[in-house]
Amino acid sequence: MAEGLSTDLLFAAGATLFACFAVLAGRLGILAGWTVALIKVGITVVYFGVVGASDFRILDDVTYAEEAAEMLAAGSGPLGLVVDPVQSQALFEVAGGRHVGYYVYNALAQWIFGDHYWAAVFLNLLLTCVAARGLYRIVELLDMAPGLRAPLLVFFLLHWDVLAWSSLLNLKDTLVMCVTCWLTYFLMAMTVRVRGVHILGILISSLLLFFVRYYVPLLCLTSLGLWLFFHRGGTTRMLLTAGATLGVGFLWLLRGRWFSQGVIQTDGVFEGMLRFLVTPRPWGIEDNYRFVLFPSVLHWMLLPVALYEVLRFERVLARNLVLFFALMVFFYGFFPRLQGPRHRYQLAFVLALFQFHGVAVLATRAFGAPRAPRLPAKPLDAHA
Repeated sequence: MAEGLSTDLLFAAGATLFACFAVLAGRLGILAGWTVALIKVGITVVYFGVVGASDFRILDDVTYAEEAAEMLAAGSGPLGLVVDPVQSQALFEVAGGRHVGYYVYNALAQWIFGDHYWAAVFLNLLLTCVAARGLYRIVELLDMAPGLRAPLLVFFLLHWDVLAWSSLLNLKDTLVMCVTCWLTYFLMAMTVRVRGVHILGILISSLLLFFVRYYVPLLCLTSLGLWLFFHRGGTTRMLLTAGATLGVGFLWLLRGRWFSQGVIQTDGVFEGMLRFLVTPRPWGIEDNYRFVLFPSVLHWMLLPVALYEVLRFERVLARNLVLFFALMVFFYGFFPRLQGPRHRYQLAFVLALFQFHGVAVLATRAFGAPRAPRLPAKPLDAHA
């Protein structure tokens, strides 16, 4: 049943609406910023306050919300969970490992909005807007045509995967996607110009991901190391190659643990990569995953466009995104339990960029407009 348009729900909706607008207005303008923010917040308000559907539940989401509520009820505030040794130890025991970040995130959301399952969902809506700003920074580095940047953000913010996974379920994947997007930007920006803010951003993003999905920073760093190996020479190549080697070595050391847990599989890697790219099949979706039916259809329709766009990346800097995407697909090919749309969602900002620009190119050709340029990136020397 719907809980109705309660005071807590309306407060959370209003606060999130204004926060989303504040993040988006500088890039989308007032009208587009309000419109996108209203659509995103409106979907969540209608779902939890009017429709009241609760079929779309996964064990993880309920656990996050319930454990956070229990910790808050016991007097463990969000800050205490981080700085108090006793509370931190209890938190790690609850999480059963190092991935404690989303429990703290849920505690923070419930501390702000009240003891509700949907509290973290509203924060996730805001995170999609923060991720959009990171994506904007990325396409600025790539010198995408200014006229395409705002439409790309709208496309990303209203992307079927983003709406499905951030608007209805209390899951950590939106947090992973947002931080991964900004980590990708900071790493790419470092190849253009080394600045203290970029180094700080890399450290903070990596630290956050370590407590949410710890292996993602290693994959980001490895993809950057591979890119630099092919496109930079001298001392830079040697240093980054050494760093990438350390990252790969650390992943190699972890393989023993993954084998013992039965989560890694070396047979059928290419089949796993394909499964990671195309799951779920629209005709084979389980009942509690019905919310991804429409997104899965659109994903299948535009996947060829996205892959086509990957092959068109001629300029140097843009290839870092291709390497990152390919490395993530290859990595997840070894983990049968992680080859679903939920883990692919962390790549939503990359897929949205591939899909959007690919559609833009095909559309200009179909309507006889001048041929659209390939997604550009300034030569590295231009930034020196």
